[in-house]
Amino acid sequence: MTDKLQRLMNAAARLVTGTHKFDHGLSRLLHDDLHWLDVHERIQYKIGVTVHCSLQSKAPKYLTDGLLRSSLRYCQPTPSTLDQLTSPICTTLPAQYLQRRAFSVTGPTVWISLSGSLRDPAVNSSNVRRLLETTLFIITIIKCTD
Repeated sequence: MTDKLQRLMNAAARLVTGTHKFDHGLSRLLHDDLHWLDVHERIQYKIGVTVHCSLQSKAPKYLTDGLLRSSLRYCQPTPSTLDQLTSPICTTLPAQYLQRRAFSVTGPTVWISLSGSLRDPAVNSSNVRRLLETTLFIITIIKCTD
């Protein structure tokens, strides 16, 4: 599904910039000129920001409740325990397929993959957004040069 969205985003970038379908340098155009993240990185960005807002109690209750905390399931989290997110484990095949897409699974997975400076509870939302976007741009640029 994300490949179709990426193709659509590439077409939109070509339309906005007036380039042709077979012109070279589309990834440079997307990242350097338009400052757009690829679809996969954009999804990670949105999930990371949503998890941060959930942990700061600035997200809807159903999202906050969806994030399970190890050993603190029924307590208010403290700043020292915000990194201890866990995701539920299911063993039946249809549930495993659907579970990978659930916020309670992808949220902790993306959150744990972030650097410690981004997961710091003292960092405010605007700084998390800026740092996360910068981090994902660097990852995208590294992938493009390989």
